[in-house]
Amino acid sequence: MSFKTKLVENVAILSAYHHEIAERLESLYARLFKTGDGETSEYYTFPDGCPSVLKRYVDDHGRMADLASPETAAMFSDFRRFAADWAQQRPGRVGILLIPSKERVIFECLRRHDRLASAAPEFVLSVERQVALEDKIRETAKELGLPYRSALAATADALQDAIVAGQRLYPERDGHPFEAGYSAFARTASLLWDEMTVRAAQPGD
Repeated sequence: MSFKTKLVENVAILSAYHHEIAERLESLYARLFKTGDGETSEYYTFPDGCPSVLKRYVDDHGRMADLASPETAAMFSDFRRFAADWAQQRPGRVGILLIPSKERVIFECLRRHDRLASAAPEFVLSVERQVALEDKIRETAKELGLPYRSALAATADALQDAIVAGQRLYPERDGHPFEAGYSAFARTASLLWDEMTVRAAQPGD
């Protein structure tokens, strides 16, 4: 069995913990210790069947992705230096796979349906910082000739399919998806692997 086949077919294992254990424990906790009306204030909520997402997760991710932050700017500078070294020393053997956050996937689904105006301005601002960081990473990969793939489109497709089917792609209080989300990651990783294989086989690499 090839690496690609294992990657695509065995992703269910990756989400088993969240589906069978963590989600059940969190649901039980929520029932036992629910705080009433204040509970809803913990979440950003959305129309059209999009899942809710914890505000603190979104806000934390936004701060970490903010390129105006000295800490984030320094980390990105380190990343760019490492990426340049990878591109020079290991052409075709290193690629960049971008895994989107839960809120980034929700943002993309809302954007596709021209519904971003329905989201809280704080949510939009926070995720836009993630988008800006993604753009910088993609530009860096292109400039250095590093294979790059984002799982955003495939994961947003999976979320839309789940909504239509009346299913969930994500647990309520967790940013890690269920099996369909990991399948989207794996398909994108497989495409990246193919690109890296072609690049590594090119003369001079």
